[in-house]
Amino acid sequence: MQISSRLLIVLGVLQVLPNSPANFSWIYFSLCIAWSITEVIRYYYYAVNILTEGNPPYMLKWLRYSTFLVLYPLGISSEWGMLYLSLNEAKETVGIVYWAFFVANLVIYFPGSYVMYTYMLKQRKKALNPKKKVVEEQKKTN
Repeated sequence: MQISSRLLIVLGVLQVLPNSPANFSWIYFSLCIAWSITEVIRYYYYAVNILTEGNPPYMLKWLRYSTFLVLYPLGISSEWGMLYLSLNEAKETVGIVYWAFFVANLVIYFPGSYVMYTYMLKQRKKALNPKKKVVEEQKKTN
C-alpha cells in the first residue's frame, strides 16, 4: 500500500499533473519532510544493522520503529491533500476517469491508513519488546 500510494503521488500527480496547485502548496512541503525523515532513518538503520551484524544501537532502533507515530499521519494526510488539491486539474487535463480514480483513492485512504498504521504498531511492539517474543516462544514449546 505504501509503495502504491507513493507511486500515485510521484507519477500520478507530480508527473502527469505538473501544474496542479498541490505541487506548489505547503502540503507538498510537508509530504517531502515526512517522506525524507522516514527514509533517512530507515536506510540509516538498515546500514547500521548490517554493519553491526544485527545489533544496532537501541536509540536508532527506537527511532526506526517510533517516528512513524508522527510521520505516518503527516505523510498520509499530505498524500491525501495532494490528491484532493489535484482533483480539478485531473478532470481538466486528463479527464473524468482520472478524476474518478483520484476520488476512489481518496476514499480508500481512510481504511488503508488504518491498516498500515496498526500494522506498524504491531511491528513496533515486536521490534522493541524482543524479551516478550522469547517468552511467548518458550510457552509454545512447553
